[in-house]
Amino acid sequence: MTKFEWERQLQKGLSGLPAAEQQRVLDYYGELFSDKIDAGMKEEDIVAEFGNPFEVANRILVDYYSDGKSSSETDEFIYSEPETKKSEAPDQSDLG
Repeated sequence: MTKFEWERQLQKGLSGLPAAEQQRVLDYYGELFSDKIDAGMKEEDIVAEFGNPFEVANRILVDYYSDGKSSSETDEFIYSEPETKKSEAPDQSDLG
C-alpha cells in the first residue's frame, strides 16, 4: 500500500469527525511520514508501521468521542450495528 492509498483510507475512516479534526489528524500523519522518510525509511515500511488505516481511524474516533465515557460506552457508540426488529409473532405459549 502506498502513502496516498493509506491516507485515503484513513480519511474515509475519519469521516465521523469534524473537518478541522480530520485535517489535524492527516497533517499529523503527513508530518510523521515526512520525518520517517527523512530518516531513511521506505514508504512501504512506514505504512506497515502505521498499521491498518481503518483501525487507526477507529482508535482516533474512540479517543475523540470518549470524553469522560467509559470504554464500554465508547465501544458501543463506535462499533454498534443497527438493531434488528424483533418478530411480531405471538409467543407459542399464548396459542393454547
